[in-house]
Amino acid sequence: MFISISLKQQSREMLQAFEERITLRDEVMECYLMTGDADYLLRVAVPDMPALERFILEQISPIAQVEKIRSSFALKQVRYKTALPLHAAGVSCPRQPCQSEVGDVRQLPKVCFMALLCTQPAAPVNGATA
Repeated sequence: MFISISLKQQSREMLQAFEERITLRDEVMECYLMTGDADYLLRVAVPDMPALERFILEQISPIAQVEKIRSSFALKQVRYKTALPLHAAGVSCPRQPCQSEVGDVRQLPKVCFMALLCTQPAAPVNGATA
């Protein structure tokens, strides 16, 4: 389920106030600040249409900053993937300590996060072989 939300104003304070409120809701799986017609796009998980109605009427509508709400749902998922097309763009994986060497993903350098998403073997470093 997707919900597009337009705010009354797009001031930094209004955006921050809305974001603080919306991140408290467990139903909100994803929230994006957008360009174009709507200010935010939410992906929400609710069990049925009555739950969506309650969520909109009881959780979204009362937020003072909200001016317009539009909801829609996907008829069919045509494509979904999480792997980034780094190799298609000519980007190679950086060789950093991998998750198995570190143990905790949160301790990895930020650059290494892209290597975790990579589906290709890492390139050898300094002429070493894999």
